[in-house]
Amino acid sequence: MKQRPTYMTFGCQCRRAVLLLVMLCGCFTLTAQGFEKSFGGPKADVGRAVLQTNDHGFIEVGVSEGELGDDNDLDIFVVRTDVDGTIVWTQRYDDGFQEFGENILQTADGGFLVIGSRQQTATSPDETFLLKLSRRGELLFSKAYSLDGVNERGREIIPATDGGYLIIGARNQGASSRKDVLAIKVNDNGEEEWRATYGEYFDHEGVGAIAGENGGYIIGANVEDGSGADSDIALYSISSTGELIWQKRLNATTDNEQMEDIIRTSDGQLAFVGSTNNFNKALIAKADLNGDLLWFQEVDASDFDDELNGLIEEDNGENLVAVGQTTPTAANFDVLMVKVNATNGQQVWQRRLGDETSTDIGQGLATTRDGGYALAAFSSRIFLVEANDMTLFKTDNFGDHQTNYLRGKVYYPAANDCGDYTEGDLGLAGWLVRAESENTTFFGSTDSLGNYDLQVESDVYELTLLRKNDRWNLCEPDPLTVDLTTEYDTSFHDFALQPAIDCPLLEVTLSATPAIQCDTQLITINYGNSGTDIATDASVVFTFDDHLTFLSAGPAPSSQDENELTFDVGDLAPGMEGTITLTARVACNDIVEGQALSSQVMIFPILTCAPVSEDWDGSSIVVTSRCDMDSGITFTISNEGANPMGTVGNYVVVEDIVLLEREEFPALNPSESIEINIPLPEGDASTYRMIVEQSEGHPGSLFPTSVVEGCQAANSASFSTGFVAQFPDNDGDLNLDILTQEVVSLDPGMPVQLKAYPRGYLDSIIIPKTDIEYSVFFALPKDNFYERVVIRDTLPEQLDFNSLEMGAASHPYDFVLYQDGILKITFDSIRIFSDGGTGEADAVTRTGYATYRLSQKPNTTTGTVIRNRAAVYFDYESPMFSSEVRHVVGCDDLFESDCFLTSNRNLPRAKGVEINVSPNPLSERTTVRIEGWEPQNTEFQFHLYDASGRKVYQQRFTGDQFELLRPNIASGAYFYEVNGGGFILGAGRLLLQ
Repeated sequence: MKQRPTYMTFGCQCRRAVLLLVMLCGCFTLTAQGFEKSFGGPKADVGRAVLQTNDHGFIEVGVSEGELGDDNDLDIFVVRTDVDGTIVWTQRYDDGFQEFGENILQTADGGFLVIGSRQQTATSPDETFLLKLSRRGELLFSKAYSLDGVNERGREIIPATDGGYLIIGARNQGASSRKDVLAIKVNDNGEEEWRATYGEYFDHEGVGAIAGENGGYIIGANVEDGSGADSDIALYSISSTGELIWQKRLNATTDNEQMEDIIRTSDGQLAFVGSTNNFNKALIAKADLNGDLLWFQEVDASDFDDELNGLIEEDNGENLVAVGQTTPTAANFDVLMVKVNATNGQQVWQRRLGDETSTDIGQGLATTRDGGYALAAFSSRIFLVEANDMTLFKTDNFGDHQTNYLRGKVYYPAANDCGDYTEGDLGLAGWLVRAESENTTFFGSTDSLGNYDLQVESDVYELTLLRKNDRWNLCEPDPLTVDLTTEYDTSFHDFALQPAIDCPLLEVTLSATPAIQCDTQLITINYGNSGTDIATDASVVFTFDDHLTFLSAGPAPSSQDENELTFDVGDLAPGMEGTITLTARVACNDIVEGQALSSQVMIFPILTCAPVSEDWDGSSIVVTSRCDMDSGITFTISNEGANPMGTVGNYVVVEDIVLLEREEFPALNPSESIEINIPLPEGDASTYRMIVEQSEGHPGSLFPTSVVEGCQAANSASFSTGFVAQFPDNDGDLNLDILTQEVVSLDPGMPVQLKAYPRGYLDSIIIPKTDIEYSVFFALPKDNFYERVVIRDTLPEQLDFNSLEMGAASHPYDFVLYQDGILKITFDSIRIFSDGGTGEADAVTRTGYATYRLSQKPNTTTGTVIRNRAAVYFDYESPMFSSEVRHVVGCDDLFESDCFLTSNRNLPRAKGVEINVSPNPLSERTTVRIEGWEPQNTEFQFHLYDASGRKVYQQRFTGDQFELLRPNIASGAYFYEVNGGGFILGAGRLLLQ
């Protein structure tokens, strides 16, 4: 694996990003999480209700006055976002003069019902209005409900107890301005089945409804006497067909009360919120299904008006959470959140959200899958303007979210004078910015234009630009103190840079879809220049494995020489990047499952203008290998550096999973080499790998390596597979990337797979200096297409998030790394069809992929376990998860005496002997059978090792088989070895369930 610089880019919208190192908007202590997003145009936009959707995102409904230049009326406004608040789509639904969206409900087919009202013309009556939307926001149908030209409005929609839906709202009493409670029952297609009104002489308005007993409903409503002097909350119990059973007017106080929302609680009661005390105080209350109050709580959050507009019950049923508005000053409205005990109404906590100089009013809320809350609201940053933006708040479980920002630009002045940014200066991508306080640290980085944008907690920070590579110097290397202790504050600061040396830095990455026998493979190469000077006449050279047949490339190669393709990419200025996409066919014959295929890519010219470590002796070790069926395997260690080695070197040779040799080699002069010969045993051939220690301070690969798989003597029947990918490749230089893949058969029952490279010695063991490259593969379900696919991976905390490096992918993508190491990769607007391709070209593969690489945190200790699992979201479906990938830091150094299995290495390997273990995985017992061993009465030893190479079980036996009962050890992957009669008989992998 490459030992790469450790930098990231924050929130970079970089299509086909090449070697841009992703942002970290995160911290290392538990802090408030969440966001505040605004949607809409320059006119009024209001949020009324919100849901969390199947794909863990959000959908908010409300009203929009539209953009400048349209018909300037009010339309239903719906915004759908992903889980991070990024807009997926927005839609305005304009079916007349005015339309109002009040509430939203997700249907079983993944679509949505939006209820509200419509006025077709300026003189038309108001009508109850229902929209059915697809998950993509397409209008499936709209229904308007009215009778005799009388004004009516829908406010809430709930699933009906007998199928279909119940709409609640208000209807005028004929030509009078007084209203009655309105209930309309519709079927799944929105066709009206029955309607009813409830009320007396007074003014009645339906707010919402819950399912009652015996298939009926309880409607929550507000009642006024017409003078405005007395306003009360009322409950109506109706049957499943709309007949009134009872009604109650709740005179909880002598003051005016008003209901805004009603829900049914998990203990079979009802709860509601609104206002009391002549609308000066918020209220939250609970009643039984007979309409009798259980408790009634006033919330006095400010000296002015308070109100609660939305209510939910948390999943555990212990608490109720409400949202509304409070007025701390005559010039400020804030969102009010209140959490109370569901049993007695006692307050658990209270929060205010919003800028003290703006209008912020909460209308509805929903619980989120991470234990927090989503709030539908509207905000205005303009004094005395009531509504300007639809707003979506996402808070943690205490109602807190991050409100402050650090913003600016990282750039190279055209005048090279460290001056202020001006038009024409070069914005630099991928530069890391650190904001550090006494309590926490945030990291962020620049996008493709050089802009950084960090959302942070309220605190005092030291803001520092970290040098991305040794080609650049910082004009301001010292930290800048920034006071962000006031909420809703933003600090702007630009960073100028100058070249430390005029030197390009060429980088290249390579990735591909899985290697499946006799199948087409998509291969992606990304390249770029992150240095300070132009690289002239650059070229990319791709060498593909002998078992691949080149089919096509875009752009086409400049030349081809057998398995080598050359792409002339011209002059690469600093910051330039590019992508090459190839297709190849994996061989149908002469390969087996588990066999390794290896391709590599290099970018030229190879430059020597960069400074090097003073500790480096100038030597550069290269390892090569060759296979001869008669003489065996020869590993060659060469010094291709300009200077002699300063000291002796070390190497190891591993046969399959067992250490074969650990030796020193003499200090080599330039162009000097030595050869290490490994004779081939008779019978089945093993996989052999040599790993060499590079001189200290070497600027590239730390552990040059070469591997030989399938080198067989004339009488060999087969060769071992599955061992090549256990170790990193020899591609430590940034201008070189090697892609090693084992031939696999993708499980059609697992549409999402996470692969890690290297897989680790004994399928998991790595050392602290080993980087891990993850690849997420997703197989698209048949007979469908997708406009948006999102990979979401909560990266292991043992990895250094600062080092995250994005690699190549199957399609253009955007990426970002959020707090707590949540990596999101988005394939957007590409219409990935289930038969492959993007809809603009012939199908290549049904599989998409993305790769990314990280280093371990400094000072990782032996025994550290690194686990990872990824999720993929196809459009708006619930996520699909990969299986877990696991690594163990098993030793500190590959050249330590206890890093590799060495048991009985003095014994020769038996020829023609096989060990069969069945069943494998082992649940309760399995049979170990020896085949091909002739001597009688031999005593055998069965050894079982864990992933770190520690022996955890052994058993002696005679005969050609024995029954192994499950040892009393943890479930997982283990490795066994069988020896006897002075020979190693065989080894393998055993899974314990």
